[in-house]
Amino acid sequence: MSDTSPDAMQPFLDFWKGYLDRLDQPTRTLLETFTGTTDPRKLTPEMLEAASKSMEAYMRSPAFLQAMKQGIDKMIQTKRQMDALNPEIAAQLGLASGKEVRALTDRFNTFEQSLGSRLRDVEIRLAAMERKLREADSNAPDPGTGDSAE
Repeated sequence: MSDTSPDAMQPFLDFWKGYLDRLDQPTRTLLETFTGTTDPRKLTPEMLEAASKSMEAYMRSPAFLQAMKQGIDKMIQTKRQMDALNPEIAAQLGLASGKEVRALTDRFNTFEQSLGSRLRDVEIRLAAMERKLREADSNAPDPGTGDSAE
């Protein structure tokens, strides 16, 4: 099985760390050559413009673009491996998968709708019974009127 741990991102991070580490000393040397100092606050706008154009040209170079493509491809591969591994891990840990959770949610929604429908039916029947009881009570003779035969 291939590496799908969080350390799978390490090559990508190492690439950028190495790139920046390798760039640090030449940049300092270049700054010193141009300005006599490594203090970036002493750079002129022209120097900054030249540095900007140089960096842009490098970032558009085939070597840089290939390195970026390889890094992105590695991230995509890692993501696919993690997606493939997640259901297996969930099954081993006894956790529900996304499909199982959705199915259970759908069942609860169906149950809730069915229960709501039945409760409405019961309320309608109860209201009808209460109405009949009120009608029966209003039609019943009043015990205080003496309608009974003695």
